[in-house]
Amino acid sequence: MKKLLFLGVLAIGITIPTTSLLAQNSVDNPDNSSPPGLRRPPEASKTIIPEPPSPTTPTEYLYPDNSAKPVLQMIKKERAIGQLRQGLNLKNARLVTYADYIKFKSKLGGDSIENAQVHPNRRVWLIEIDAPNGIDVPQRVRDEKTPRPEKFKKSKILMVVDAETGDRLSMDIAENQ
Repeated sequence: MKKLLFLGVLAIGITIPTTSLLAQNSVDNPDNSSPPGLRRPPEASKTIIPEPPSPTTPTEYLYPDNSAKPVLQMIKKERAIGQLRQGLNLKNARLVTYADYIKFKSKLGGDSIENAQVHPNRRVWLIEIDAPNGIDVPQRVRDEKTPRPEKFKKSKILMVVDAETGDRLSMDIAENQ
């Protein structure tokens, strides 16, 4: 009987302190991840994911900033214009930045969609052409094999040519009302 009483007191004596230690540990460590002495600070346990670059501001442009290059390294105005079709009249051709072209285009009421591959400070030739008799532009329809011409009446054409490479970056046609 004394043995049984001794084992009962021993079991209670071990159970109560162990239970209180476990309760204290769960208050200090609610996520039960590791003992109190081995826990990391909350900042160190979070994974830091870098923000992806914005699609409108690429870090590398196909047509990078060329504003520091001398004008002599740019293509000549005549090459940028090329041969004009009969019935088209050159109104203006000037060397501007791509950002200036976007501003000019939006003032005319055009869309303000930018080419994200062109740096805003990239120099381009902005060529304005009048088509007083209109212009035929081939329009390919999905089911037809040959393009059929679409007639624009009296029109204004804006052409943007890269001043360094001679690549045509944009061409907009707007009918004059």
